Amino acid sequence: MPTGYPKPENKAAYSRVKSKWRKRRCELGICVRCGKPRNRPTGWYCPTCVKKTSVESARFRLEHRRLVLEHYGNKCACCGEINKGFLSIDHVNSNGAEHYRIDPTSVNLSRWLVKHKFPDGFQILCYNCNCGRAYNKGVCPHKQSS
Repeated sequence: MPTGYPKPENKAAYSRVKSKWRKRRCELGICVRCGKPRNRPTGWYCPTCVKKTSVESARFRLEHRRLVLEHYGNKCACCGEINKGFLSIDHVNSNGAEHYRIDPTSVNLSRWLVKHKFPDGFQILCYNCNCGRAYNKGVCPHKQSS
């Protein structure tokens, strides 16, 4: 990073300078991460850094998902399914669309939940129960009375 880079305590100044710095590196055709030539017309990173960034992002996503699943119980709140491949995050009050309209940064819900210290109003459901609630006015078919 360039000399005179503002201290991280001053987030607004840090963000402005970082943005200008990234833009300048992009204009020069160099990777914003390592400073090597990008060898591609678009993007911020050279091919090597694209791979590194992709791997790091996947690791962070999996870690956030693991933390969320652990916090909210590691199993479907409806049927008890424990296979993590089937589990999803559900808005208890079926207000997901409203939540995304109010806070567009919540698109990556696992990251949002970790950042906001696991607020109430969320639960873990398996995909079947989550879809069942969506198609049955908020009630999972497991819970419907016969």
